[in-house]
Amino acid sequence: MRDGRETKERITRAALTLFVQKGFAETSIRDITSAVGITEGALYRHFSAKEQLAWDLFSTNYISFATELTRARIGRNGFAAQITAMVETFCRFFDDDQELFSYLLLVQHNESGKLPDSIKTPVDAVRECVIDGMERGDIPPADPELVAASLLGVVLQVATARIYGRIDQELSELSEELTAVCLRVAQA
Repeated sequence: MRDGRETKERITRAALTLFVQKGFAETSIRDITSAVGITEGALYRHFSAKEQLAWDLFSTNYISFATELTRARIGRNGFAAQITAMVETFCRFFDDDQELFSYLLLVQHNESGKLPDSIKTPVDAVRECVIDGMERGDIPPADPELVAASLLGVVLQVATARIYGRIDQELSELSEELTAVCLRVAQA
């Protein structure tokens, strides 16, 4: 007997594609089941509703990305080395799965508020790096929220420009330049 993981993965990938292409509200359960080639009942064996599917896609991947950003810092000494690793992680994640990155970017404003405060987000991971850098004296004291938001803006705005076709290069090709900008922002 099959365990259903392959079907669940196909459902989530099809939903992800449709949510990014059409938008969440414009995507129906029938659109998803048609894309996967399954019945609505088969979808409902895995997800109770379209909202649960969207939430599962967001929460699982958003939390996983935060974990990857936190791991990127491990074993690296100093703010510059840590932010370099984090920018590389952002760029690689974008290049590896632009569709998933786009989805997380599109829905984070509506969905991230549903996460319990105890869950670490990508924003938290960057803020912690900033706070640690300030405590070590690697970067000047400032409002850590403002610095973290500014650093995220550097990477996310470039990713958005890539999504819209205004930048042709892979983000990983721009990693060094993005890191240099982030380091200048953190020193300001």
